[in-house]
Amino acid sequence: MEGLDSDLARIAGFMSFMCCDTTARNAHSRGYKVLFVQDATATIDLGDIPAADVHGVTVAVQGFMFSEVVLPLQIPKADSPQSYREHPSTSSG
Repeated sequence: MEGLDSDLARIAGFMSFMCCDTTARNAHSRGYKVLFVQDATATIDLGDIPAADVHGVTVAVQGFMFSEVVLPLQIPKADSPQSYREHPSTSSG
């Protein structure tokens, strides 16, 4: 990612509690702003624990510690001249 001239990591994929979570944590620890796309990540049941519960906990931890949890329509487009800080979903007011 260093060669992409971006400070923003967008996380989407399968196995939200493993691959997505690990990627988001690593990006955060390397100084990237992380967007964890809630509806573009998913997982499976873990034994008796339903996938929705596993995913819900993963998203909650990400939002609490490492990422901004967003929906797909809140993600700035990769080719947009807008920086993340200028994106309407991130305004503080």
